[in-house]
Amino acid sequence: DDDACDDAGSGTSAAPFCQIQAALDDGSAELIAVRDSGSAYAPIDFDSGGTATVVAVEPALPNVAIKQTAIGEETVRCVSESTLTLIDLGVTGSRPPDVTTSGDGIFASNCNLTLIRVNVSGNGGAGISATGGTVTLTDVNVSGNGDAGLVASAGADLTVRRSRFQENDDGGLQLENSLFVVENSLIGGRGSEANSGGPGVSIENPSAGSRFDYNTVLNNEAPTGASGAAGIDCNSSFEVRNSIVFGNSGASGMDVRNCDVSTSSVGVDPMLSDGLHLTAASTCCVDQGTDTDVPADDIDGDDRPCGEGTDIGADEFCP
Repeated sequence: DDDACDDAGSGTSAAPFCQIQAALDDGSAELIAVRDSGSAYAPIDFDSGGTATVVAVEPALPNVAIKQTAIGEETVRCVSESTLTLIDLGVTGSRPPDVTTSGDGIFASNCNLTLIRVNVSGNGGAGISATGGTVTLTDVNVSGNGDAGLVASAGADLTVRRSRFQENDDGGLQLENSLFVVENSLIGGRGSEANSGGPGVSIENPSAGSRFDYNTVLNNEAPTGASGAAGIDCNSSFEVRNSIVFGNSGASGMDVRNCDVSTSSVGVDPMLSDGLHLTAASTCCVDQGTDTDVPADDIDGDDRPCGEGTDIGADEFCP
C-alpha cells in the first residue's frame, strides 16, 4: 500500500500492484505475494470464481494485514465458488473498543477458503462467517470481534485445527446446519481471553460425520438471562469427545447442555499452567483420552500421544 501508487504496475517484482484487490482483478496470477509496505492493505472482494493464494513475505505476521477501511464493511469477501487461500496475514477491523458494529472480518459464501497462520481481530461483526462452501483453518487466531469468532451455517463444510478463539463478543463458535471437524483448538481462556455474550460453542443440527474432539473450552461467559450452557450448548445429543470444558459461567450455571460428554472432562479444574498447558497435576486429563480419531499432534504441534495414552483437551502433556 502506497499513497503515491496508482496500481498501474504489471504485478511483477519490478512493477508490483499497490493493492491485493488490483492483483485479484487482474487475474493473471494465482499466487500473490505481499510484503510489509508500512501500512495495511485495503479490503478485498474475490468474486470471479477463480483461484488465488495471498501470502505475506519478508516479514510475515503481524506486520502484513488487510484492514477494514470503513465501519460496516467486510474486510475480506469471497463468494461465487471462488477459491481463496490466505497465509501469514492479519485481517483486522476498525471497530472501536467495546462497541459492536457490523462488518465481518471474513465473509465466505459458497467459497473454498483456506486460512493458515492468519490473525482475525477487531472486526465489528463475526470474525469469520461461512455459508456453504468449504472452509479450512489451521493455526488461526480469532479474537476481539464484535460478534462470534466463527459462524458456520447453510451447509458449510468446516475444518478447524490448532486454532484459538478468544475475546469475541457473541461466543467463540456458532456451528449451525453444517458439517464440521474441530480439533486441538482453544475456545476462551483466562480473564479477558474469554468469549462473552454467548456460549463458547453453540452446536445446532450438525451434519452426519461432524466431530468436536480434543478441544479446550474455558471460562466463557454467557449473557445474563441466557437459558443455555455457557461452555458448549447443543440442541441434541451431539458427542463432544476428549475435550476440557471448565469454568464457563452464565445465568444457567452450566458448562454443557444436551451434548454427550461421556469421554470429556467437564466441570473439573484441569489445573492448567499460566500458558494454559496441562501439568503433572492435571490428573483429570493426562493419559485419559480415548483412542478414537486421535490427531497426530496438539494445539502447539507437539506429537500425540506422549506417555501411556493421549490426553484430554487441546494440549498434550509431555514431561
